Amino acid sequence: MLRTVQELNDWQALSDHPALGAYLGAIHPVPGGVHGVGLGEVRGSFRLNVVGFLEHMRAQVEVRNESVERLEPQRDGSWTINGTERFDRVLLAEGYQARWTEHLWGPLGFARTWGQGLNVGLSLDPGVMLHRSHFLLPDGNGLYQLGASFGWGIEHGDQDPPEANASQAEELLNSAREWVDGSIDVQGQWTGIRPNTQDRRPRWGWHPEHPTLGMLNGLGSRGTLHAPLLAQELWS
Repeated sequence: MLRTVQELNDWQALSDHPALGAYLGAIHPVPGGVHGVGLGEVRGSFRLNVVGFLEHMRAQVEVRNESVERLEPQRDGSWTINGTERFDRVLLAEGYQARWTEHLWGPLGFARTWGQGLNVGLSLDPGVMLHRSHFLLPDGNGLYQLGASFGWGIEHGDQDPPEANASQAEELLNSAREWVDGSIDVQGQWTGIRPNTQDRRPRWGWHPEHPTLGMLNGLGSRGTLHAPLLAQELWS
């Protein structure tokens, strides 16, 4: 969302940039109840229903709800898990916990952060995805996801996501009130941990000493953006 004429002019200027022009689309009118001078369209962007996507993918594979207590290489390059099951290849995609990944590769250089989001109802429904300092994503029937805040304090991978707190909720609400009119009714909240790295680069590839052991991690808050490409690179 573009709040000022200067931002609108900057968007139009950057749309001619050879690296950005393919992604910066048209400027659309601002819907009623939203403060701004225009909505800049990001070409090729979409919203992924992550929960629905994961449920669909789990239906395509065999899922085993058990923890990995033993992961051992074999002479033929295969791996055994928990001393019984043998696999030709193992790909570790453990997220912020990274227990086995850091055991086998060493520290990944995490700078883990956490965030909080709100499920809100808007009395004035803009009907589109909006992003300014935070995002508003429509869930239908005037309901939106508002997020996400940013917090530190996740020192190691065995921590659970912190409980939602009032100060971060108020930060999100104050931000939304600056650019959305009408009432905002909080109906729920959620928290999560981002597997950020200190250099903001993902960690992926095959182990230099164990070519049948791979990892994919450190995607931060851009997992749905980076994971498909990196997974394809690993597969090929």
